[in-house]
Amino acid sequence: MIQEHVLTQPQEQLYAEYRVEIIRDLNRFDTLASEWQRLVDRCAGDRLFLSHAWFRTWWESFGADAELYVVIVRKGVNCWLPLR
Repeated sequence: MIQEHVLTQPQEQLYAEYRVEIIRDLNRFDTLASEWQRLVDRCAGDRLFLSHAWFRTWWESFGADAELYVVIVRKGVNCWLPLR
């Protein structure tokens, strides 16, 4: 379940430079492949299960009865892909 929170004025200023994008379209998800992989390449440890190719393959295999929902958070030119 997604919860919505109202930010106070100081919180709004703190987070104003962040942009959030919700990806619900597979074609848009595909356009993130190179940027996604650059972020994964900066991670330590085993990165196979973080790769764009892994998520794309998983979605093709198991996502048919679900809705794609990927959250992208950007700050300036930097991008974070919140993965859990």
